[in-house]
Amino acid sequence: MKIEVTNDHRWFYLQLDQPHELSHGRGFVTPVARGLWHEAHSTGTLGEEILQAQWHGDSTIHSYRITHEIEMRIFAIDSVS
Repeated sequence: MKIEVTNDHRWFYLQLDQPHELSHGRGFVTPVARGLWHEAHSTGTLGEEILQAQWHGDSTIHSYRITHEIEMRIFAIDSVS
């Protein structure tokens, strides 16, 4: 089944529990992990934050550094020890 997703479609993707075919032959979105997260703190460096996540089925709390370019939608996620 194809579903046309409009407006702010990111929440739709976060609720997927199985692969979803995109409209206009653009491919598929496949969920790879689910979990809970919260912002732990800002590092003080512009465009960089630390968040903590707990993935479903894993009791460990993981810390991640998110770095993004200002004014862009490109970002990198690195594991923090």
